[in-house]
Amino acid sequence: MEPLLGLMGLACALGAGLTALAGWGGRRWGVLDLPDTERKFHAQATPRTGGLAICATFCAVTLLGTSATPWLAGWAATPGLPWLLGSTVGLCLVGLWDDRHGMRARTKVLWQIAAIAPYAWWGRASQPLVLFGDPVASGWLSEGLVLMWLVSCCNFINLLDGLDGLAGSVGLVICLAAGLLGGWQGQPETVGLCLVLAGSLLGFLAFNWPPARLFMGDCGSLPLGFLAGALSLQASAKKTVGLTLVVPALLLAVPLFDTAMAIVRRKLNGRKIGHGDRGHIHHCLRDRGLSASQTLWVVCGLSACAALAAVVATIVNSDLFALVAGLGLVLAVVVGRGFGFHETMLLARHLSVLWGLVRELPRQLRARLLAMRLAQAAQADPQQLWSKTVRRARRLPVAELEYHWALTPQSSPRLTRRWLGAERELREGPWELEYRLQQSDGSVASCRVRGFDRELGLAQIQAELPELLRALCSVPGAAWPVADGAAEESSAELEAEIVRWPLGPAADAPRPLARDLDHPAGDRRELERRDAA
Repeated sequence: MEPLLGLMGLACALGAGLTALAGWGGRRWGVLDLPDTERKFHAQATPRTGGLAICATFCAVTLLGTSATPWLAGWAATPGLPWLLGSTVGLCLVGLWDDRHGMRARTKVLWQIAAIAPYAWWGRASQPLVLFGDPVASGWLSEGLVLMWLVSCCNFINLLDGLDGLAGSVGLVICLAAGLLGGWQGQPETVGLCLVLAGSLLGFLAFNWPPARLFMGDCGSLPLGFLAGALSLQASAKKTVGLTLVVPALLLAVPLFDTAMAIVRRKLNGRKIGHGDRGHIHHCLRDRGLSASQTLWVVCGLSACAALAAVVATIVNSDLFALVAGLGLVLAVVVGRGFGFHETMLLARHLSVLWGLVRELPRQLRARLLAMRLAQAAQADPQQLWSKTVRRARRLPVAELEYHWALTPQSSPRLTRRWLGAERELREGPWELEYRLQQSDGSVASCRVRGFDRELGLAQIQAELPELLRALCSVPGAAWPVADGAAEESSAELEAEIVRWPLGPAADAPRPLARDLDHPAGDRRELERRDAA
């Protein structure tokens, strides 16, 4: 163990020296992070080349460790080590180009895939992915999921890197926890790699702790996310079973949750996923009044809790414990409104609307099919259409259904059909729904529906009645036995108006007669007299 700790100390010292050199190079080459008024509040332009020092230190000390002592010579025999170091350097170069020249989010992801794919396919032994002890993927599917996991880890850390010392500190916690898991699983090479990376981060944090004199940049956050994902995946691997993603996901729970909420927030607000905002966990904690150092300690504490749960889950060999612990941590943060509450409520509202649409789709389909059948029946007998509309209204929270047909919009109705439903218990939210259609000959047909909100209320009315009323109002006036003159069926659009029906005492409500009434136009005055009474 002493040689490993010695390499960790060497990585820490070398990392500090190279970090100071990287800061000088960043200023000389113009790789600077400029402050703005939205998300970046540092006082002056700051180099963002600290990732170069982290990667250089990790690669140099790792290569030194393979030849320093016979016990560490096993590292050189590790088949995936060259591919691991190659992917690390490739990601560092991709990030450096992005820091210096900028890169579109989609292009950057493609380059990440290109840099990680060699390690995912050739740098590790092919093992099946297991969940709760059962294999769920193997072969090319398992390797594809590993590739997706490693690319995701790059972006987890990259999106979290928005506060002095945050990405380095969270990465340090993950590395130390992965080292403990590797020791428990009997993987000395994994322990050594984790300790070397932890030493590199400690040397970098000497310059990145608030207030930071140098930033990690994408040239550090991308390879750091890759190494955290790869080492946590390897440390939690079960030699006799395979790989599990539950424990690694718990190790990276804080950056994973922060990224998930960023995707939800931006997507549901109509913004691009790659467009930055001030909704990350460190921004929310700063907005609650915490200082930069306090925010850093809170996020590191959450990450340490997740790491401890991952270690316990590995010791007790339970993916279920890891899953419950991760969900419990997320739930505690959301319910405590520390972070994610707004995004969770936003997602819940969208899911509620989507579920409402799915639930209403069968009802709307039935209503449209019924309207088509009724429209065909109305050509032969409009009275049958009226009777079927009334039967449909009986099953809905409808108190009154009324139909009028007039020769012109200004003239009195020549035909009136009215149905008053059985007396119903008055509830809050009385409403009135009116449809009016002017036909091609100038005549006007209208339907008015009144009712009270019950179990489904106005939403159910709007789902089922409009198609029926459309068919009813489309019947030519000449088709009714009592109508004078002729009217052709119109293809004009149906005008709809929904208004609230203000009610005072119960006596102001229409008096239901519990029967169907078919009245000619001359009886309309009698109906109005009854309403007034």
